[in-house]
Amino acid sequence: MTRTSSRIYRTTGSIQPAPFGLFEDQYWFTASNGDEFHLWSEETDHLLSAIHIFQWDRKRIPLPELPIVTEWNMCKGVFDIGHSPTTVIDISRLIDALCVLRHHYADFESDGKSHGFAALSTVDLDALISFLVNARDRNDTVQLSEH
Repeated sequence: MTRTSSRIYRTTGSIQPAPFGLFEDQYWFTASNGDEFHLWSEETDHLLSAIHIFQWDRKRIPLPELPIVTEWNMCKGVFDIGHSPTTVIDISRLIDALCVLRHHYADFESDGKSHGFAALSTVDLDALISFLVNARDRNDTVQLSEH
């Protein structure tokens, strides 16, 4: 069976207009087969912040730090002023980290609210995990870019 179209998933935050005063930027995970996963910039910030907190403070995600979190924390790659796309390295570890957040969703959500970020819904978090699992299983390359 040949697939002729790619799939695009948009989180709740990426569909709705950003509240007044907040950026409307989005980050897109794009698999080499054309599938895309769109997140609002606030959701992306919360997600990567949560992974960082769950690694360093709560010790629930094993170190070393995920490369995408390091880039976010140091404003490199897609998070730099040039916004060059970032290739997601170690997709399996990112999936594992997201599963930890999903397992501790109440903490994940409350951390986001306490820092003023928008947390992904459980449906959106599950969809991101599924997107990455499918990409990994197809041996796709995944890039993160800003739009």
